[in-house]
Amino acid sequence: RVDTEVSASSLSFEPKFAVSAATVRGGVASTPLGSATVVGSFDGRTEVSFGTPIGGNASAVTVTVTPVMGISVGEKITLHLGSQFTGSDVTGLALLMVRKVAEMQADGTATWVDEVSFSPAAGNHSWAAGGYPAAARVGDEQGVNGNWDQANGLLDLTLNVSLYGGQPVTFVISDSNGISIPADGVGPSTCGVGDMVPAASCGTCVGCTGVSENHIWLSSDAATGPVGSTSVRSVQRVGVMTGTSVVFGELRPNARVSVTVTFTLNRPLVAGDAVFVHLAAGLFLGNATSGVMSETTGIGMCSWDPDAGVLTAMVDGSLTASVELSITIPLEAGVILPTEGMLANSENVKVSTNASAGPVVPRVVDSSPAMGTFAGDATRLSYTPAEFQTDGTPFLEGRVARITLGFALNRVIEAGGIVFADL
Repeated sequence: RVDTEVSASSLSFEPKFAVSAATVRGGVASTPLGSATVVGSFDGRTEVSFGTPIGGNASAVTVTVTPVMGISVGEKITLHLGSQFTGSDVTGLALLMVRKVAEMQADGTATWVDEVSFSPAAGNHSWAAGGYPAAARVGDEQGVNGNWDQANGLLDLTLNVSLYGGQPVTFVISDSNGISIPADGVGPSTCGVGDMVPAASCGTCVGCTGVSENHIWLSSDAATGPVGSTSVRSVQRVGVMTGTSVVFGELRPNARVSVTVTFTLNRPLVAGDAVFVHLAAGLFLGNATSGVMSETTGIGMCSWDPDAGVLTAMVDGSLTASVELSITIPLEAGVILPTEGMLANSENVKVSTNASAGPVVPRVVDSSPAMGTFAGDATRLSYTPAEFQTDGTPFLEGRVARITLGFALNRVIEAGGIVFADL
């Protein structure tokens, strides 16, 4: 890029490659090569992340890359996801592109601003809300076209505008395209292999299931500097939890209880990771606590934040992947059950983890208990004696009597249900 007008004849380039020779019959001075194969690269931190990081779910895919050399109109950047990413082939993906462009100011200076281009050119970009900087100016429609080839796991992004070398660009591919994360998520490259690994993990490493971050590559066919398939430097890892359940030490409204969460995670947990039980704030009560020790092996300090509704169990050991784990947070953590009870498998009870080998976003647990509560009228207990004394007063102590219980319950009691009176 130049900032003054120049003529083509005034431009010259220093040859970077030359050849020379020294032999017994004579030498050859260093002479520039007539031609050389050009090779490009991506500068800085190439990144791939997911809008809905849940194994087996359709997700938006965000790609950030900085080409070292320019990419011209009609040339493309290709994201190699692999065929374990599913979803039907798509021609004309719904996507947007954000790039830095120079905007001239009144004083003749230029500033760099974000420019967003959409595809397809629909005019209504509500699907892309939140996917680009709010202050970005809108550029030409159809700035980029995208296609998804599921069988080969290739996401091709063909440019209709040029990119300068060193110009960062971000592509956001909408979740409406149906590209889905592998059912086993995206794991760390624990196998220790480099670029060009097979399309699927060997599966021999602990916690190494499905696709790994090392299987996701970027390439470009830019004429000024093509880039061969190169591992993306930063790929968002995705773990998968199954068999999730939460139980409480007792089921009594307003009781302070212990909490046990059970799950199987297809990633290992290591010291510094945490498991979170999400209990709806405002329903589950108690005072904030921290530093409460769990007796579960491999788990250390626990804490309860009632304002956020998050119960945290810190990992201080090493917990194996793909093995059922049960973690108990003691009642000293201070969780108090809801006054109005709760439904079975309630949406107010979720679990997540920030596991470094593959986080899991909050998900409603597969199993959590129901709990009713007495509501409305006060609970009542009365006696009707079966025998009376001669003066008409009832016998009480040691006599047969009819007991009447009165209560209002905020749950339906179906036929076959049992009401217990502990006397």
